[in-house]
Formats: sequence, structure tokens, C-alpha cells
Amino acid sequence: MAPTPTPAPLESGSGGGPMETVGSMGGQMGTISLGVLIQYINQRTYSDLLNLAEILPRKSDLEKKIDIVQYAQRTRQLYVRLLALVKWAASASKVDKCCHIMALLEKQNNLFTYTADKLYHMTKENLVCARLPHFHIPAAVETLTTGSYDRLPMTIRQRILPPEPITALERKQTLTRLEQIIQHRLVTTELPPQMRTSRIENGRVKFTVEHEFEVSLTLMGDNITEPWRLLEIEILVEDKETGDGKALVHRRQVLFIHHLIQSRLQENPKPLHETYMVLHSFCQALQLEVLFVQTQKLLEDRLDYHIRIEEYLQGRSLTLTYWRELTQRDPSAQLGYRLTVQVDPTEPSKPLMVLHTPSLGSKESEIAERAIRSDHLSIERLLVHTIYLRTKIRLSELKQEMDSKLGNDAEKCQLSGSPAVLHVPILQPNLRSEQLLITVDTHTGVLLPHIPQYDNCHLISDLQSALNHDKSKVDDLISELRYWLMVRRTEKTLQHLPATAHERLPLMYFATHPLNSLGKHKVFITFHKHPGYVVIVEFCEKEGGPCEIEQSLYFMVVKQASIEDNPNDDTVQTSLPKSYMRAYDLVKLDSFVCTHGPSTKVDVIEPGERALGGKRKLQQRAEPASKRVKVPAYFLPDVAQCVAMSDMKLPLTHLSLKLRERNVFNTGEQVEEGGMGVLLRLIDLPSAEGLSADTVTALRKNLLSSSIRIQVPQFKGSRVFGMEYLFTNCPVTSQHSREQGPRRAAYFTYEVTENVNSTVDAILADWTVISQLYQLVLTFAAHLSASRAGVESAGSSSSCSSSGANPKTLSEMVRVKSFNYKSMTLAYGPSYDAFVIIRYNAEKKAFTLSFGMSGEGVWATNPHTVMQDQLQDLVNHRGHMGLVDLATTLHHTYQPLLAISKLSPTLHLGVIDKRQHPIKNLTVLPQSPTRVSIVYRNIYCLNVDMLPNGLVAIRDGAFSSFETSKLIEEFIPVQGLKAFLSKYVDETAINRRRSQSEDDNPPTPIPLDDNPWPTPKAASPARHGPMTPPISSNPHTPASPHPVGMSQTSGHGGFVSSPVTSGFSLASPPSLPGMNPSPAMLPHQSPSSGFLGANSPSAPQYNVASPVGFLAPSPLGPHSVPMHSPASALMQGPAGGATYTSRVLPNKPYAAAVPTVLTHDAFHTLCSPVQVDEGSDTSLQCVVEQFLGLTYIKRHFQQLCKSCEVIKPVGGFEPGSIQCKIETLCCQMLVHSTPSYSLSLKLQPVPEHVDQWTTEELQVLEKFFSVKVPIPPYRLYAVHSFYSILRFPVRVLKDCIRIMQLELMPTPQQQQQMKCSVHWCLTNPPIGPQIAPPGHYIVVVSRSKILFFLQLTRTNLQLPPDTEPPNLMLPLVYDSNSNKTQIAERRDQGNVTFQIVNEIMSRAAVQPNEISLFPCVRELLCNLTLGPDGNAVAAPPTSVGQGTPTSSGGTVPPSLASPHLTSPHMGSPLTPGSSAATPGVQVSMTPTMSQGMISTSGTVTTNVSTLSTPGMVSTLSSGSHFTGPKQGTAAGHMQQTMTTMGPLGPQGMQPMQSGMTMTGMQPGHMQQPMTSMAGGMMQPGAHGMQGGPGGVQTMSGGPGGIQGMSAMQGGPGGMQGVSGGMQVGPGGMQGGPGGMQGGPGSMQGGPGSMQGGPGGMQGGPGSMQGGFGSGMMGQFNR
Repeated sequence: MAPTPTPAPLESGSGGGPMETVGSMGGQMGTISLGVLIQYINQRTYSDLLNLAEILPRKSDLEKKIDIVQYAQRTRQLYVRLLALVKWAASASKVDKCCHIMALLEKQNNLFTYTADKLYHMTKENLVCARLPHFHIPAAVETLTTGSYDRLPMTIRQRILPPEPITALERKQTLTRLEQIIQHRLVTTELPPQMRTSRIENGRVKFTVEHEFEVSLTLMGDNITEPWRLLEIEILVEDKETGDGKALVHRRQVLFIHHLIQSRLQENPKPLHETYMVLHSFCQALQLEVLFVQTQKLLEDRLDYHIRIEEYLQGRSLTLTYWRELTQRDPSAQLGYRLTVQVDPTEPSKPLMVLHTPSLGSKESEIAERAIRSDHLSIERLLVHTIYLRTKIRLSELKQEMDSKLGNDAEKCQLSGSPAVLHVPILQPNLRSEQLLITVDTHTGVLLPHIPQYDNCHLISDLQSALNHDKSKVDDLISELRYWLMVRRTEKTLQHLPATAHERLPLMYFATHPLNSLGKHKVFITFHKHPGYVVIVEFCEKEGGPCEIEQSLYFMVVKQASIEDNPNDDTVQTSLPKSYMRAYDLVKLDSFVCTHGPSTKVDVIEPGERALGGKRKLQQRAEPASKRVKVPAYFLPDVAQCVAMSDMKLPLTHLSLKLRERNVFNTGEQVEEGGMGVLLRLIDLPSAEGLSADTVTALRKNLLSSSIRIQVPQFKGSRVFGMEYLFTNCPVTSQHSREQGPRRAAYFTYEVTENVNSTVDAILADWTVISQLYQLVLTFAAHLSASRAGVESAGSSSSCSSSGANPKTLSEMVRVKSFNYKSMTLAYGPSYDAFVIIRYNAEKKAFTLSFGMSGEGVWATNPHTVMQDQLQDLVNHRGHMGLVDLATTLHHTYQPLLAISKLSPTLHLGVIDKRQHPIKNLTVLPQSPTRVSIVYRNIYCLNVDMLPNGLVAIRDGAFSSFETSKLIEEFIPVQGLKAFLSKYVDETAINRRRSQSEDDNPPTPIPLDDNPWPTPKAASPARHGPMTPPISSNPHTPASPHPVGMSQTSGHGGFVSSPVTSGFSLASPPSLPGMNPSPAMLPHQSPSSGFLGANSPSAPQYNVASPVGFLAPSPLGPHSVPMHSPASALMQGPAGGATYTSRVLPNKPYAAAVPTVLTHDAFHTLCSPVQVDEGSDTSLQCVVEQFLGLTYIKRHFQQLCKSCEVIKPVGGFEPGSIQCKIETLCCQMLVHSTPSYSLSLKLQPVPEHVDQWTTEELQVLEKFFSVKVPIPPYRLYAVHSFYSILRFPVRVLKDCIRIMQLELMPTPQQQQQMKCSVHWCLTNPPIGPQIAPPGHYIVVVSRSKILFFLQLTRTNLQLPPDTEPPNLMLPLVYDSNSNKTQIAERRDQGNVTFQIVNEIMSRAAVQPNEISLFPCVRELLCNLTLGPDGNAVAAPPTSVGQGTPTSSGGTVPPSLASPHLTSPHMGSPLTPGSSAATPGVQVSMTPTMSQGMISTSGTVTTNVSTLSTPGMVSTLSSGSHFTGPKQGTAAGHMQQTMTTMGPLGPQGMQPMQSGMTMTGMQPGHMQQPMTSMAGGMMQPGAHGMQGGPGGVQTMSGGPGGIQGMSAMQGGPGGMQGVSGGMQVGPGGMQGGPGGMQGGPGSMQGGPGSMQGGPGGMQGGPGSMQGGFGSGMMGQFNR
């Protein structure tokens, strides 16, 4: 039967190669991978090509061509089929899935069929005769019941299984019996003595011979003749140095020895002896071999030629030689130093033996042999041990020689260490590091001397040579070495002293000089700070004790000299370098006296004696060493003490001599009590120049002592002279904690230098400082005591005194904070936080002052710092009263100067007409101790006199102090200063102080020029610089005896001495006699006659220009300073009523020259900063700075008005104001003092041009002025720019006002729709295009062009905190000729941002004859987008639904047409843009529009041509009508304009509301144009445009206009308007409430009515419902 095929699983795939056969039952062909197929085709093509290339060369040309064509055709057909197959393979996945499904189903069907056939065959063929066998029931029962089967055959056990081992007990019994047999055998036989060490265990005996071998033996039975059985051999010889841990004997060698010994154990009477001899001989030979290999290794690596192998007999001996160099130097040593390792020739059984040549003692030899009898076999250790013994022997011999030479009393030499070292103490006292160490070189055997502490001793090499060759020189060399060590000890002793030891010095001396008698062993010691002195230390050995060195000290005087100097005459010197020293006197020092003086402690005090009182016991030589003062052995106390004493006393000795030369007598150097140091006491000091006899007497009486010491300050290495003055009876009581008690000490320090004369000068200068300050303090202390006594007496009699407060006394004004005789510190002020330090400068011979503040949290500077020079002059010129005057002046001037210190010190750029020069607004210039000039921008000047009793006097510093009618050239009078200061006059306080002053000091017939309290000469006119008398013959000069000079001030004191006696009030001074100005005296035009309205009574008609050259002209023109008093302007309110009542002030040019007296509180009010508006921000400005700044602005504006041709000043109405006239406006500048000092501008149209300006326009311009111009820091260039704006033409100015309105008063809707906010810049900021310098004016009018700057800031952005929005500076230029507004850009710079800005402005819709300024700016605000970096970002125009499209493509939101201001460009009969000038349609406004929003003609010009886009046709509200052109041309005009609307269609035209009337047209003129529109926009009929009742009567169209004949009314379903009209804003129209909303049914109707569409009538922005209609607003905002 044929075998049936094996079934395969359903899921398995075939894997027989690239071709897969699905099965024989499927009938399908085989499959192949597409990639494999492509590979086969490529391989076939390539192989055919190769075959063709091989065959073609052998064929003819025709056959070649035929074969090539056939190959190409065959290949082409193959690849065509492949291409088709590939294209088909794109959809082969579906076919493949179907094939797999069919194959699976067919396979399952085959399996079912195969299973049925198999079962059939089994049933009918295979199982017909099948039978089961009989079961082995007994075996199964036994296995299942017992778990085992015992009926297997025995053969299995016998032939297969191993026999069972013996048990542990049997094994133990057997080994125990075997050990007993071995022990019996060992006892009964003879053993070698080296194998006595044995161990029996585990049935064997193990013999061990140390360092050689280990052998194990056993017996195989208990028979006495049974031989030993060798079990194991282990060789113990190792080479741990060169063997690298490897075994020295190979296992085959061990096996050979094992067989050899086993063979000799058979039938041998002494088997163990034989075993030992064989192994011992082998191990000794092995040891010799190891030593030989190690020696060769040493020769190769380290020892080289120092050792040599003399002989090596293998297995017998090894001979080495060492110290071969020593052998060569010593001829007596014939054999040299040898070492032999050999086998004992007499007893080979012994270990290896060592022989030494020359021989060593038995003990030393035994020590050396241990190196080879240890577990570490090493030839190097043997050599080291041998050389160590040799070294020790040589040094022991040398030790005996040295001990005999050093003497009996000297310390003995010591031999110790490994390698052995001989310690020779050559110097006493002994220092271990200074001992001479002698050792032996282990390689060569040479003696090596060495001193551990000094490696560079030059005597060591000579000493080494002497020790090894000529020992006769050793004694001399050791002696020189002692002296050399003493020099080194001297250097170490001086290492912490200011001196240096030298073995030689370049000395020059005669042959007879005592220096020649000194020995050669000496050292020279020079001082660092005293080069003229030298200490010489001479050394010599003590007799009988060569190890002890004696010292002799000498002191020598030297001098720097050159080789060419005359030795006999010191005055004769050459210019050569002084590189030598000439020796002079030589003195021997007694070391005992130096070391046992009163300041030297050499005695020891016992602890018990110290407790009993410190009795001293002289130190005896026999005392134990523990009681002596212990010092290091290298320290030479005598040398150190002598050098230190000399260095310490030399400066004082030299200083003492120099002081005596200057007549300063002293005691010379002395030792202080207790030996604390050396000092120099001064007996008498010279008196300083300028001291009074009383001061000298008091100073010498109170000076207890003056002494000079040598000190070393902490953290400072150099020494100084410390000068101490001890005083008693201090004249003043100090508050300092360290300046209490009856005695005071003053300390001074001076550097110890070679130039002692400078030190003497410094000492005398400091004594002068003490003397001068003491004289000043004595007078101050007397006044201070008197003031305190006066206070006490006033307190006792206070009950009968008046109730008025008394002025403060000197003790209440100041307090003595510190007085240390070098300086004095006075504290003053309300809380005594301010202080001044008074010192005397000896070089300048004058007192100096230093100011400061104290207290917790004090950060401010002392206000008197600016007055430092003036106060110093006060102290120096007043003599002994200077300190009293200083204290009084400090008290009276503290509050005024504190107020002045509050003035702002900030620098500002561009505040005056100097480019790039920042200046301070207020500069304080001290003139005298009580006068200060406050200069404002180098133009205005205020003189402030600080008076007693809490008053200050302020006057205009521009007037001369000697003649009030004269001006100082550097300054200009301040307009209105007198009236300004009068507001702060407190009459009650001033009168109270006057009465009190008059009670205390009654009037005296003295001139007014005298000061009420002492002032220095600095207050004289010569100190004022520019404020000097003009000419010497002037009758008003102080030097002139003219009587008028008695009635005016001199400096600052003439108005405060006794005001009552002068006959007039200072706050309101009358005309001084002889001081009324004449026309010749007035240097400037008085503006009172021009526009003040209150002329001076003395000269009401004068209006004289200043003479040329009297005042320095400013950069903008000559100074025009009106000599008037603007008090009337300050006394009246805006309405002319009196709001403030004050004293009547004289209206004279020099009224401000008269000082105004204020209290300290009022002066603080003037100088204290207050909040001031700076446009959108606020800042702190003091009142006086506000006043001067506004006066400065007002004056500059007045100058601009005078130099202008267009603006001309006219008569004013209010005093202090400035009024001028521009073409159609009157400008009036007013000063307001409440609530803060400010400046305002009032604008009113002239009567003939009232209708051209509205109130809102003028209010915007006024607010722009108040926000931009009179604000800190009060820049004149801002005034200049605003003045330029006022000069703009009217139409341009109105556009500018609209821009200002967007900046100042934008509506919420405008803010929401504008992308940027606008800021008009009047001065050039530091950022942006630098067309002008920073701070310069940037509003420029040049012919037909106007330049101005706008700053655009991005709005409506969500920015992080503390982040500024992006902004952009734009310089714009408007050209009136071309009516263009563009960026002012340099030609050589291409700025992308400016290009984008110009592009946006070019899209602005500018109507004909309309100014382009405001439309371009409005276009920028709506469409300019700024990036984060401030640069413009290009953006497309706004879409149609967001705004009204312009003719050039730009869009503007309708709300930017201002609802408050009318457009200045509306059509009028007299301006371009009316119907007479431009064809178009005019819309006449009904009375629903406000009066201020209609132009002169009452019409608004629009252009219907803008209605060219669907959805953009505006709906005209009720009450508006069209005014057409002249009759006869209306049809043409309408046709031209209406046809441009294009095919709008039925839904394109928005319905017109009821009441709209077309005027100026004939009935026939409307029909044809209306019917000619494309798309049937309007048809006559019930739903068309018909005239009828209900229309609104039209208004006249002006000249050239046509009045309407009939109205138009919508038919049924047409357009009916609800209540509400249309309002025209600036540039556009906005629907009123409900004006643009259709009524019920207005949006519905018959055919042709309007229905919702894109941009149509539905709600939302731009539709006809709710809010502002974007279509209507976009139509009329142009």
C-alpha cells in the first residue's frame, strides 16, 4: 500500500525556497516573490550580456548585429512582461488573499477526506487480526503492592554494580593500626639528625627539613622487612626575588627523584639516610643556583660594577667581591673584601656555610649567615648584613679617634642607626641638626661626612677627602666648621631683628685701625634703618674646650664712601657711586652690661617666691638646668640683646641730638619703670608763633609730661615714634566717653626714617597744632561758661522777666562732642545731629573745618558743607574769637542752609540755548558765611542773607548791591519776584522778632552797613566777584560819603540792623531818595506800558530799549528784561476780582533789589519739593524752582513774540500777563499761584474772525499748552516749538488741533479702534532719528514745509508687568505746495519702517483741496502695527467690512471722525471743494446739526464716486438733501457720477428715506440717468423716487447752487425714516439716536426693495440697524 502523505497544519507555510507549492490538490501553480523575480531577471540579463560579450568577437559583423538585435528584442520583451507584472502587482494583494482563502478551504476538505479514508483502512485492513497480549499479573501485583521488584537476575549485580566501600569505622580502625606500625618502625630504625622533625597522621609519616624539602612515607604491611613506600616529595627551596612565585623544580624532575629514592629504599639498611642525602644534595645545589641567579640580576639592575662574581662552582660554592674601589685605594688589602657561600667540605649533611675575607668575628659571622638560613633566600640580604657589619667596624674605630680629639669635658660621639651613622658633636651647646654625621657608603665603603641642617657647606668636601686619605687635616677642618656654624647661628639669631649678618663688608680703613687686631673669624652686623653703624662679633675657641666658642662684641661707626674720596677730609667727596664703607671709631661692648641692664630679665623667680613678693635669686652655675632660662642652642642671647638694644636706642639717641639742635631740651633715652621699654622725655617745648602770653602760661601749666617711645603698631611691621602729651585741667567738658577724668592724653605717631629732621619738624608742627587750637578753645570755654552762668541767672530771675522767648545762648547753640587737643568736634542743630571738626593745619597756618552728620539712619550730608571755605575764613580772620563766631554762625544759618540743601541737583539737557551741555537748574554759590547766591540756569540770581532770630532776607541778585539801579552783566532781573516773595511774608513773626531784637538791642546811631552780629571780611564787596561797583566815582558806592549811601545796603546787613529806625517797612519799601529811575537809567523796556495796565508812577510813559552792550545778549537775541512788578497779576483772580489782599508794593524797576525778609518756615516752604504735573506724570519741584522756571518760560515767550512778524503784542488786561495777537487769535499768558504755581494760556478769536474758531478747538490748544510747555524741567525749546505751532496757517493749525485732540481727549471708541496712541513731541528725545540734538526744538517752519515729531505707542496689548509697549518716533514733514505728508528721512539711509509708514500714509483718502496732515496721521493710527522691537510691521489694508474704503485703498474706522469738531475742509463758497469748483454732489444739512459743526456756507462736499462698491452706499437720513450744480448741467453731472456706481443690482442700492429732496435739477434731468443704471436699480412708479408732499424744504446751495422744485417721497413699502437726524463731526457724519434705524416695514416692500445681503441692512457694525452705520460714516467722513 502506497504511503499516504503526511498532513500539514493549516497555519504553517511552506518553506522550500523561493518557489512555494501550495499542494497537489489545489491544482495551482507555484508562487514566487516579486523581488526574487526581479533579481532573477536582472541576473539573467547580465549573464546573457556577458555571454554575448564573449561570443561576439569571434563572429562577423552581420552576425554580431543579428545577435545584438535578438538580445535587445528578447530583453525588451522580458522587461515589458515584468512591467506588466509590476503594474498588476499593485492589485495582487486582493487576488492573493482570495487564493489563500481557496487554498485553506481546499486543504480542510482534503483533511476531512484523508481522515475518513484512514479510518476506513484501519478498520478493514490493519485491525482485522489485531490481538492484546497476556498481562504479567504477578509482577504488576508485587510492584503495585510492595513498591519493589525482587525477581531480577543476579547477573546484573555481579557484572554491573560496583562492590560496596568499607565503612568509616573500618577505615578509622585500619589507619590507626597502620600508624602504630609506622611508629614502631621509626622507633626500631636509625634516623638522620636533620629528619628528627616528623608528623604521623592518616597512615603516613611526614619528614620536614626547614628551607630544603618535605617527604611523606608509609608502610604496606606490618612485616619487619616491608620496605618504605615513598608517597610524596615537596621541595621547599624558593626564589622570592627573581622567581616570580613559580616553582623552581619541574614535576618531572620531582617524579625522577621520586623513582630514584624509591629504588634506593629497596633492600637498603639505612633507607632514611639515603633519602635525606639525595634530597639534601639536590636542595643545596638548588640554593646555590638561586643565589647565583640573584647575583646576576643585581649586576644587571643596580649594583653594576660595585660587586663581581669571582667564582661559581655548580653545586659546590659561589664567591663574590664588594667595595672594590676601597680595595683599589688601599694597597694593603690584597684579597679585598670577599664573600663565599659553599657546601661544608667536611660534613656535607650540614647547611650551606658563609666565609668572609677579611674574616669577621664569630658573632658577626653568625649574624650574616642568618640571611641564607631563613625562609627568604636572598643574596642581597646577605650582602647588606655583611656591609652593615663592615661599616659598624670602621665607624667604631673612627669614634675612638674622635672622642680623644674632642676632649674629656665634651659630649661623646654616638654610633647608631642602620645603616650605621656616627654623630660627632663638634660645637657646644649641642644642637642635633648641627652635629657632624659620618657614615659609610654601602656601595664603595667611603666615609661620608654631612651636617643635616646645612646642605651647602663648602667644608664638607674637604673634610670627606681628609677622612678617607689624609687624616692629619681633620682637626683643622673641624675647627673651621665650628666657626662656620657660629656664623650660621648668628644669622638665625638675627632673623627676627632688623639687622643682617655679613661675613665680609667693603670696608676701607688704615693699617693702624683697631680692626686689624681682630681675628679672621668674625661676622659684621648691619642695621636696616641705621646704615651708619655696624656691630662686629668675633669668635675664638675656648682653651681646653675646643667645642665651646667665645664671643666678643664691637660697635663701629661707618660712613658711605667711594674709592676716590679723600680719607683725611670728609668734605671732599666725588660723584662716584658710594659702594664702600669707611671705618671710623671701634668700641668694644661689654656683653655683661648689655644683658644685665634694668630692662633685661636674666634671673629666674621661683613660683613660691613669686607668690611671696617676687624676690630675685641670682642664678648660680651649679644650679640645675631645669631652673635656667631655656633658649634654643642656635640662639646667641648676647648678640641678640646687643643688636636689639642698639637698634632700639639708636633712633631715640639720634632724635635726642636733633631735638637739642632745635632747642628742644630732653633727658635723653631712659629706661621706663619696670623695664617696659626706653623713652625720651621732653623738658621744654618752644612756644608757637602768634600765641598770647596767657595761652602759653596756661598750656605749660596744664602740660604734665611729654615723652617719646618706640612702638610697633598692631598689624604693622614697621616701628614708629609714639609721642604722648599728658594734660590736666581740660578747658571744656566733652561728651566723649574716652575724654572723661582729670587727665587727658594726646597721642601722635611718626615713622622711624633716616631723615630725622623731618621727624623733628613733624613734632614741632603737632605742638603748634595743639597750641593754636588750645588758644581758640580757651576763649570759647570762657564764653561757654559765661553763657551757662547767664542761663542759670536768667532761670533764677525768670519770674520777673517778660513772657517773650529769649534767644538761645552759646551753650544751647552747640555742644562739645569731642576735644582731644588735636581737633575739636562741635555738635549743633535742633537735635545736635550735625557736627563740625575744627583742626589746625600747620603747613597752611590756618584752621580747617570738616562737616558731617551723626545719628542712626543718617544719610544726608551736612548743609554747611557748601559753606566750608567761607566758614574757614571766618575762623581764621576772627582770631581767638573765631570759634565763638563759628558756633553762632552755625546755629543761625543751619535752618536756611538745610532748606537750600533740598534744592534739586539734577542735571538737565536742553534747558538753555546751549547744545549738548547739561546744566543744573539751581546752583548754590556761597558768598560769605551768611550770604548765599542761588543761580537759576546762569540767568537769574537770588541773594539769600541768613539773619539772626530765624529770618532770611531775599533779594534779586541781578541788581548791584551798591546801587539798585545798576544791573550785573551776568544776570537778568526776575520779573514778579517781589510779589512772589510777599506772599510768604509772615508779618506777625517778623514784628515779634523785631520787637524782641529792639528790646534786647536798642537802636544806635550807626550806619546801616554794619552787621548785626560779627561777620568776617569776606562779606565785603570785593568778595562778590561780579557784584562790584561800576565806577569808583559813583555816589552810591559804600566808599563814597554821599548821604544816599547811608540808606541802602552794603552786602547783606543794611536791611536788618534796626528796621524801625529806618522809617519804612522792609516788606513794602518806599521809593528811596534819589533812586527813582530816569529814562537813561532804565536799561530795558518796561512792559508795563505795553500790556500790564499798571505803569510805574515814577515813569509812566517810558518804553526805552536797552543800550547796546549793557547786557550780554542771549543766543536767541538781546535780553529784554521788563523792570516791573507783576504783583497785580497775582493779587487778582481770573475774573478781575481781588482774591488776596497784600501790602501795596512800589512799582519800580528795582523793587526786587530791596530784600524781602522771610521766616525760616516760609523759606523751607519755598525750598521744599512739592508734587508738580509733568504732562501725564508728576515730579517733585520746589516752589522757588517752579516760579523761576515759569518766569523763564514767560520771558522767553515774550522774546519770541517781539521778534515775530506775524504775532504782535498788543495792550494787556491783567498785570503780569503777556498778550499777543496772531492772525485770528488773541493769546494771553497768565500766572496762577493756587493751588500751585502754574502758567496758563488763554485763547480768544479776534472779533472779526469769531466764526472761524470754536470753543472746543481753543480749549484743546490751551490744554495742549498747559500739558506740554509749562512743566518741569521748563525747557525753552518747548516754548519755541509751541510758538512755531502758533505760526502755522489756519487750516494746518486746525489739523494739528485735531491731532492734539486724539492725544489729549480721545473717546473710548477711538481708543478701541486705534492701534497706536499719538504723542506730539516739542523737543527732540534722545531716542529716534537724531535730526536735531537731544532736547532741541523740533517743530520747524521753513518756507512751504513744516517739520514736527510724533511718537506712536502701541495700545490695546496685553503686556507683562514692568514692560513698556513698543513705540516709534516719526519725523513728519508737511509740504503745503504739494499737500503731502511724509517721513523726514535722510537720502543715504534706507529704513524699512519709514518705508512702511510712507506707504500707509499714501493710502490715506485726501479730498481735493483738503489738507493731508490729519488724514495721514489718522491712517497711521488705525493701520500701523508695531512689533515688539518698535519697528513697523507690514500689514494689508483693513477689509471692507471693517471700515470705509478710501479712493486709494486705505481704510479708516468711522469713529475717528470726531463728533466734537467739524472738519476745517468742508465745502464753502470761498474755498475749493464747493460746487463751483469741483463737480460732485453737495449735501445740505438741516437744523438737526449743531451750529458749531457747519462750515460757513452750511454745506458739506462729498463725492458720489466713492459709492462704487456694493454695500457701501450710505443711507441719507431724514432732513438731508442734495444740492446739485447749475441748471442745464445737472443731468450730465448726475449721469457721470451715478453711472460710476456700476451694476449694483436690485440689492446694491440702499433705499432713501422719506424727506430726501433733490434740488437744483429739472424734472427731466433725473429720469434718464436713473433709468440708464445697469441692473434696474430704480424704476419710476409706485416703488421708485417720486416727488410729493412730505418732503423737507431744501436750503440754498450758495452761489452756483440750484434750489429744489419738488421733494421726493418713497412709495408704499418704501423708505420711511423715524425720528432722529444726522450729525456731522469733524470730517464725517454719524447717525444720531435712532437716525439710522428703519421704521416698521421700512425694509420690506414690493419689487426692487432692499433686502438683507452682504454688508446690507442687517444688524451689526456697518449695517442699518443699531450703532453707527459704517456705510454712512465712511461716506461722509471724507
